Amino acid sequence: MNTYLVLSTILVVAFACLLKETDGLKCYVCVSCNDPFDSTGVDTTDCNGSCAKLKVSDVVSRSCIDEKEGNACESQSQGGVTGHFCTCDSDLCNGGSAQRLSVMLSMMIFAVMVLKAMYW
Repeated sequence: MNTYLVLSTILVVAFACLLKETDGLKCYVCVSCNDPFDSTGVDTTDCNGSCAKLKVSDVVSRSCIDEKEGNACESQSQGGVTGHFCTCDSDLCNGGSAQRLSVMLSMMIFAVMVLKAMYW
C-alpha cells in the first residue's frame, strides 16, 4: 500500500476527530449532585456557552450557562452562607478536574508513530 495514501488517510481521520470534539460542548446537568462527584446516571446536555458548577453550603448543582466564561471560579459570602461558582470550557469539565484525551485521537497519534517508525 502506498505510504502517502495511508498517512494522508490517518491525518484526515485525526483532523475529523478534532473537529467533532471542538464542535460543541457537553456539560453535566444535575441538582443536589454528589461532591465528590459520581457521574453514574447523571444527564448531560449540549452547550454553546460554558459548563458551570455552583456549590452553596453542601448543595451542588451542575449545568450549562449561555455565556462563554472560560475557566474561572468565584466565591461570595452573604449572611453566613458561602457560595462557590465555577465555569469551564471543555467537555464534561463541570464534573471534576480530570482532563481526558480522546481515545480515537490517541489511536491516530499511535498509528502515525508506528508508520513513521516503519517507513522513515
